[in-house]
Amino acid sequence: TVFGQYEGYREEEGVAPDSTAETFVALRAWIDDPRWEGVPFLLRTGKAMGISRQQVTIGLREAARVPGADWAACDRPSEWVFDLTDPPRFGVEAYGKRPGTGFRLVRAPLMLDEGTAFPDDPPLTAYARVFLDALAGDPTWFTGAEEIERLWEVCAQVQKAGSVPLPYARGSFGPTAALELAGKRG
Repeated sequence: TVFGQYEGYREEEGVAPDSTAETFVALRAWIDDPRWEGVPFLLRTGKAMGISRQQVTIGLREAARVPGADWAACDRPSEWVFDLTDPPRFGVEAYGKRPGTGFRLVRAPLMLDEGTAFPDDPPLTAYARVFLDALAGDPTWFTGAEEIERLWEVCAQVQKAGSVPLPYARGSFGPTAALELAGKRG
């Protein structure tokens, strides 16, 4: 776990000059399930970041190497990408053969942008969807008591480990240690 605080936070109105409040956290976690054994889950959130993004990216297992293919551009695995902004986008970023002679692989996105695909049917905002589901009695988007208790247990362990927030520049992607935590999958 890496905690951070953006430079200048302590000069913000209403913030104590000696504040150790975190404005950033990144963590690497694992799920205790045989199906996900050894698969790291990387979470990152913070204020004053370089971009605002609500996205889930799932790095897929590296594909078998096809003999004779030029793998030079394949510096990271194919990914499923779920962009949770309004309108949402879903897709796969995978490697494919570049058109033409030879067997050179390139990374190419295949995305479904609901705003473009369904311009006459604008999606509900996230809050509208949750509100309508609550009125209809649909618990799909709501966390149960057991999950909330487990979440608090995990958060307590992270807080207990403690760490002084590392400084990071406003407009960056957080402290350098957070990028190192993520490794090559960053």
